[in-house]
Amino acid sequence: MRLESIALRDCKVYRDWKNAPDGAILQIRTVSMRIPIIVLKCQIIGPQGNYLPCIVHLEGNQFAHWISLRDAGALDVSDHFEIHAVNPEPSPLTEEVGVLTVHDNGAFFMRVRQDQLVGYACLRASEKYQVGFIYYELNPENLIEVGKATLATPSPWSRQV
Repeated sequence: MRLESIALRDCKVYRDWKNAPDGAILQIRTVSMRIPIIVLKCQIIGPQGNYLPCIVHLEGNQFAHWISLRDAGALDVSDHFEIHAVNPEPSPLTEEVGVLTVHDNGAFFMRVRQDQLVGYACLRASEKYQVGFIYYELNPENLIEVGKATLATPSPWSRQV
């Protein structure tokens, strides 16, 4: 997806994507990229138990895969794109990447992957889970699948007033 224009009053630009808030939807482009990509800024738990910034692809053949990326500028497009559930209907859990799940406590997650490591990126927070953090261990008995994730432009009826 491409953003054709943005009002200057709405431009939130970060010299380094790592400075964006967790859970922000960003458009980034490195020198080696032909076109910009849309990503979700997250945090993952590193080998020493510390949190490390990462990005989750929100489009293309790498959808719902996360990577660590060196320096890249970013434009915050959170007000112009959002994650939607395609064909939403509750169902038993599958192992598919990019699936949206809801936890018994109300948190929403998207199943994400890096190589063989699978995690859950929090998209809607609860008391226990924070937006923009990837959690590795969630009890499947507390989750239900609600649909496949996709990136879309906000619709007037999808916003809560």
